[in-house]
Amino acid sequence: MQWLNLEDNVNLLALIGAALIIVLTIVVAGRYVGQMKVKKDESVELSEHNWDGIGEYKNPVPLGWAVVFLLALVWAIWYYLLGYPLNSYSQIGEYNKEVKEANAKFEKEYANPSKETLHAMGESIYLVQCSACHGITGDGIGGKAANLQIWGSEKGIVETILNGSKGLEYPMGEM
Repeated sequence: MQWLNLEDNVNLLALIGAALIIVLTIVVAGRYVGQMKVKKDESVELSEHNWDGIGEYKNPVPLGWAVVFLLALVWAIWYYLLGYPLNSYSQIGEYNKEVKEANAKFEKEYANPSKETLHAMGESIYLVQCSACHGITGDGIGGKAANLQIWGSEKGIVETILNGSKGLEYPMGEM
């Protein structure tokens, strides 16, 4: 992935927006700095709020602020309704694509698995999910978990694999 990809419309719009904000900030700040140098005459009306003889001028909202606010409002509505990049990158879309590719890769291999393949798959699932508590051989690691060598039937094991065991969790939370 390139650091600066101007072929992507989202990146291009972000750069144009950032440049526009910088230019507007400089222009508006420059105008206000220029206005601060000019002393207003006494005929200008002050607001009714007065603190220790210091009053506030009754000025209208600056035109630049109003224009920038309205442009931002129009842009936000446009972006929300039309401009949001619906067809661009999405993590969920990438995940779904990767899962679909992985499933397609293994679909042929596991379409009609033999008994040995099913046994190997079950063993690998057990080693990853269950052996931490029940031990590699299923002996329960000295009473810390159920001894699977003497416990349960095939139906009970299938039920536990499909639905889990109620009330039994890892001692320190999720593993």
